[in-house]
Amino acid sequence: MSNASPTDFRMTMIKMGLEAEMKGFRLTGKAPPCFTIIAREFGIKAKRGPLGKRIAYEAFCTRFGFDAKPLDAPKPPTTDKGATEDGAG
Repeated sequence: MSNASPTDFRMTMIKMGLEAEMKGFRLTGKAPPCFTIIAREFGIKAKRGPLGKRIAYEAFCTRFGFDAKPLDAPKPPTTDKGATEDGAG
């Protein structure tokens, strides 16, 4: 058996839920979002949207001793207007 307590497990699941929500997913459709849970229970509040969720995620990780790993944000497609393959443009 491991020495992890139910509280440790719950905090890990909330962290994973925040990571999923920042990517646009939810872990469950029946429970409140993790963003709402940390706002209600721990008082970590930030504005809605991607930046607010990122700030809340970093505050949660800092408070509970997790490593706030950098999450890759989707990058916009790049287009080179006027450039051609042979370099003459």
